[in-house]
Amino acid sequence: AALNGCMDYPDGELREALTDLLTVQFHDMLSGTSIQSAEDMAIRMLNHGQEILSRVRARAFFAMSHGQEKALEGEIPILVFNPHPYPVEGDFVCEMSLWDQNWAPQFSMPQVTDSAGQPLATQCEKEASNINIDWRKRVIFHATLPPMATTRFRCRYERIPQKPVPELTVINDHYIFKSNRLFARINRRTGCLDEYRIDGISYLKPGAFRLIVMQDDADPWGMLVTSFPQKIGYFSIMPPKDIAAFSGITAPIESVHVIEDGAVRTVVEAVLRYRHSRAVVQYRLSKNCVDLSVSIRLQWMEVQRMVKLQLPILGRNPQCFWQVPFGEEYLSSDGRENVAQNYQLIKAGNRAVGLINDGVYGFSLDRERLCVTLIRSPAYCAHPTLPQRPLIPQDRFTPHMDQGERQYEFLLTAGRAEQIHQELPRKAETFLQMPTLMSFYPDGEGKRFTTPVWLDGDPVLISALKKADNGDGYILRLFNPSPADARVVLHCEVLEIHKGIVFSMYEIKTFRLTKGIIQPCSLTEDD
Repeated sequence: AALNGCMDYPDGELREALTDLLTVQFHDMLSGTSIQSAEDMAIRMLNHGQEILSRVRARAFFAMSHGQEKALEGEIPILVFNPHPYPVEGDFVCEMSLWDQNWAPQFSMPQVTDSAGQPLATQCEKEASNINIDWRKRVIFHATLPPMATTRFRCRYERIPQKPVPELTVINDHYIFKSNRLFARINRRTGCLDEYRIDGISYLKPGAFRLIVMQDDADPWGMLVTSFPQKIGYFSIMPPKDIAAFSGITAPIESVHVIEDGAVRTVVEAVLRYRHSRAVVQYRLSKNCVDLSVSIRLQWMEVQRMVKLQLPILGRNPQCFWQVPFGEEYLSSDGRENVAQNYQLIKAGNRAVGLINDGVYGFSLDRERLCVTLIRSPAYCAHPTLPQRPLIPQDRFTPHMDQGERQYEFLLTAGRAEQIHQELPRKAETFLQMPTLMSFYPDGEGKRFTTPVWLDGDPVLISALKKADNGDGYILRLFNPSPADARVVLHCEVLEIHKGIVFSMYEIKTFRLTKGIIQPCSLTEDD
């Protein structure tokens, strides 16, 4: 937005948010080994930084929506900004309100079209609101977004007698999902994904996405261990009669059930329990791509226990690669607890499975099972300084960490090992920095902005695009996340720059951009 001159660069706000972030990097605060009041302070500071950035992001989004024409009669505009320098394809979700409440015994069905008027695969799902009239809408559509640009879509509605009832084939206690390339089986007795097949090739053993419970203790540092090998239980499906009470509904429903189905995707929900804890797992099966999205709402009420998400891999002697800052590391199958960033990649022969997460970081590889650590519940600041003494007082209640509700999002992908290894970093980047969608009515004024930066060629990432802290111009930092050489052509029409750039494996390159000039510089912005 600043490159296009449609807003001032928010130096002060970004610096204030950065101060919040850096403060929380203190080692006992970041790692969660503090007392509870320090945890509360850290969360408060992070929320403060996020609120600042949310306001900056909204201001920039509206600035980059200038020049959009006014809506036509009978349409609701949807504007989407893709922040990445490459096209992004996916199933996109946007909520909106109808022009007025529909009190008639009918249902308003949406249809989204692109800027050329071509209809896109569209469906309507349960909205966030619970007002029981036809008014608020949650619209899902499949589209491809051009790089670093605002794209206009149009949504129209037609009245139908009632909302379609979701359905899915059942064979031998499994829900069966089929699209042109994807085949999946979800077990109605366990709530697990028992088969994940792409183009006729299976990639997982039965029992994927099972929530298993491991023995833990009160020590938040884990000072005396390198792994958590003792499984003591797992989440199992909740009986229908208990689901009614848990969900606040009047009649029992099946433990595993289909909640949404349409032209874009099918959503299957499983309701699970373990002792005092509950979990709701949703499988979102796209009809237009092979990636599987999994959402988990966990209500965790156990102490000195750990929850892991299990992914059993097909194939012998799997190799595990995982993302670290500006690179990857490799792990053998020894069950040791490790720390990853946005993804893990499991290779077995010429096949590979990638799992992208939205913020969890612990994991282990045990033989042919990837086990992602969702949550653990030690005490606050309990340290085994003197092993002969108990970790926590034995004469009173002691608060434990991470009690209550947490939500997790995962994206599962699979295919040929070389292809998945190359595609996974960009998929992870897109999953964690989703395009911004909003339904609003432009005023038809202003000038359309120019796409600031886009990349042609191999899947190189932009890790920074910002105003220079030291001197003039803008700083652009590019990273090749691949274990192979890469080449891209950088385009920045605003500054009249078009430049081919070559990378070696895992190489970072930083440039200072000014009008007509691209100058290499260091990470600290020295020429």
